[in-house]
Amino acid sequence: MQGRVEILSSEYIERMAEIESAAQISPWTVNLIRECFNCGCRRTVLGYLDETGFLLGFLVYSVLEPESELENISVDPLYQDRGIGTSLMNAYCDILDRKGCDSSFLEVRASNERALLLYARCGYLAVGNRKNYYRCADGSREDAVMMKLKRNTK
Repeated sequence: MQGRVEILSSEYIERMAEIESAAQISPWTVNLIRECFNCGCRRTVLGYLDETGFLLGFLVYSVLEPESELENISVDPLYQDRGIGTSLMNAYCDILDRKGCDSSFLEVRASNERALLLYARCGYLAVGNRKNYYRCADGSREDAVMMKLKRNTK
């Protein structure tokens, strides 16, 4: 799919919320998304835009050198399986290299096989579990898999 990855501005908040609601079991709220763009926030938002500038997916990360945390990645379900998540992850890993981050951490639902595969392809390894970390739609709880990416910094 033709598109580009770039740092997003707050003009995309509503579209991010739409994607979150469609793609996630427990989506981030509009207010939480808005906080990503507050001055002083250490979060950065990358977006995947199609050739017309329409947002198809996004990734939120924070950096506290020498580490980074991948906080969220969401792709509109209508555009999944087209390489958008991979493009976002590749751009994120390039940023880690440029910033000299030696590691990245994330947490993912244990049942999210698609995400687990994407992260493994990017070099993440499972390093632990958080029992009953995520809330499910039916009120039950689900474990999180904690993953780490070790970078080869120069």
